[in-house]
Formats: sequence, structure tokens, C-alpha cells
Amino acid sequence: MKRPVLVTIIGWLIVIEGTFALAGITFALSMHVYHPGPSVALGYLTNAAVVIVGFGILRGDQWARIVYVAGMTAVRAVQFYPLQFNYGFLLWGGFLLASAVILFLPRSNAYFSRLESSAAIR
Repeated sequence: MKRPVLVTIIGWLIVIEGTFALAGITFALSMHVYHPGPSVALGYLTNAAVVIVGFGILRGDQWARIVYVAGMTAVRAVQFYPLQFNYGFLLWGGFLLASAVILFLPRSNAYFSRLESSAAIR
């Protein structure tokens, strides 16, 4: 079964999101906006994980879609707690909701489970 087009689009958008975030952190460090420290290191690790998860979704790894939806839900929940509710929150929250629905559509489930069952046969 071919990868559904919507899964491809979501996977690449996740890879691009993580890559731009890594570039943004690097640029901010070079402009001395941030001082190197634990929060910057955590930002690098988190966004590197987002890139890895995006490529995992493109490969059809079951764990990748679960980690993406669970991880991004946790991030949005932490952002919502101090009431940092703004248009960016709505944008990324909407993207998370749309990607969660798309990644767990019946056609997407068939794609991810087919890959998992063929790996178990080998």
C-alpha cells in the first residue's frame, strides 16, 4: 500500500517545523538573543526529536505518530496552563488536531499497520 498523500504532507510539515525551529535557535544564539544553557539545550533536543519523528512518520513507523501526537499534546497543555493563549497557540493547536485526525484516519491506520505486520513476518 502506498503512503497516503495526507500522511506525506503531515510528515514533511513536521520535518520542516523541526528544522526551522532548530535554525531559529541557532540564529538566536548567533545574534546573542539567548545565552547557552539548559533551556537552549532542551530546545535543541526537542526540535531534533521532532525532525526524527517526522521522518519516522514518513517511513511509516507506528511509534512516530503516537509520539508526535502525545508529545505535542503535552507541549500544548504546558503552554496553555499559564494562559499563553494567543493566535500562535490556535494555529499550532489546530495543526496538532488536524494532524492527529489525519494520522489516525482508517486509511492511515491501514498504512501504518500494514508496515508493522510485514515487519513481523520477516
